[in-house]
This record gives sequence, structure tokens and C-alpha cells, in this order.
Amino acid sequence: MEDGFKHRRDKGVSSPPKLIAMDGVPTPMFMEERKEKYNKHAHWIHTKIPSKQSVTGYYVLSECTCSNCKFIVASERDRCPHCRAIMDEDRK
Repeated sequence: MEDGFKHRRDKGVSSPPKLIAMDGVPTPMFMEERKEKYNKHAHWIHTKIPSKQSVTGYYVLSECTCSNCKFIVASERDRCPHCRAIMDEDRK
């Protein structure tokens, strides 16, 4: 009598997993939240080290910080890997 749920019975569960039905139509509120979540804009803040030997007075490292979430990355990217902000904002 193999019904495919033997492994669940071993754990003390005798019923099949329950599925939750959703109608699949996104609501305007959901779409607005999604738009806000994925359309953040920010810019990279470059790490600067003061130096008397440099013409400008400092060296700019390739290490950058996201202006939105302060996540540090090794080099510039189109989006922040942490908060997914689009990096197209003018630097201030």
C-alpha cells in the first residue's frame, strides 16, 4: 500500500501537503508596493583615502557604498545586490 506519502507518515504526518489557492490577479495595492520595492533609485558613494602624493589630495578606491542601504561592494554595478536599487541617481 504505497501512496506516495510514506515518508510523511514516518514523520507523524498522515495527510498530503495542503495547497493554498489564490486567484492570481494582482491588486493595484500589490502592484504599487512592487513598483516601490523594485524601482528604488540611488547612487554609489566611492571610498576615498587622503594622500599627499596624489594630485587631487586623495585616492579613490574601487570599493563603493550604496547610498540607499549602505551596503559595501567591491566595484560599481548597475544595481545594488542588497536592496536592488537602480544606480542612476545624480551624485549629491
